[in-house]
Amino acid sequence: MGKPLNRLEKHTQINNIWIYVLSLLKKRDLHAYTLNQEIKNKFGFKPSRIMMYLILYKLEEENMIESYLKERRKYYKITKKGEEEIKKAKLYLTNLSKKI
Repeated sequence: MGKPLNRLEKHTQINNIWIYVLSLLKKRDLHAYTLNQEIKNKFGFKPSRIMMYLILYKLEEENMIESYLKERRKYYKITKKGEEEIKKAKLYLTNLSKKI
């Protein structure tokens, strides 16, 4: 893989983990560890634990996700605002892909 493609992958993966998190939470509520594993299984990369918690904190602060405790674990679920943002992101990426 060439350097330009590596940079593109980095920018669409690590720099935009929120897209992957919201898309997974759209399907079901998950806790941080499972989210990390699901990103690895479905999208082929694994964010660091610290990065995952930073993203979850930011998404919750922006009201795109909510958390709750279940069986001593903190689970996350997407909110209406989060669903709207993931729709916007998908539309943006689809339009960009068509232009390229």
